Amino acid sequence: MTILAISLPTILARVRSARELEIIVGIAAVIIAVMTLWEKWKKYHTRNWPTTIGTMSNLQVRKVSGGLNGVDYWKVTIDFTYQVQQAHQGSYSFNCASEGMSQGAIAGLTGKTVCVHYSPSKEGKALLWEDEIWDLWWDTYWNSNKNEAKPASG
Repeated sequence: MTILAISLPTILARVRSARELEIIVGIAAVIIAVMTLWEKWKKYHTRNWPTTIGTMSNLQVRKVSGGLNGVDYWKVTIDFTYQVQQAHQGSYSFNCASEGMSQGAIAGLTGKTVCVHYSPSKEGKALLWEDEIWDLWWDTYWNSNKNEAKPASG
């Protein structure tokens, strides 16, 4: 059985006309729109869910070689625990474009607590909002890169 590997560089290398390129760009735009809408829907759907403080643990980074579009990326995975009537746990992951960014994410998230949104009817069903996670670590990553970019004074 042969597995068809599809990557953006492979697809672009086979484009023969402007019309084919328009189709590829259109498909990519639809995929991005669907992903964005899905994230917005989850946030809208859970906007009235109660929240509690969660503790992050087991932060891990894994390099994914040649993802769907043929470009390497780093997947950051976080386990979290939270308490409502009893202890619950969950997992959350997101992708970073570079190893430095993933290491900044780990540095920025280590030792932090997180806002957990849980279902009022089923406390074991919970999720983390992507923008809240990014807010926790992005400044750490940004500041570490600014400091590295400063010339050494002598």
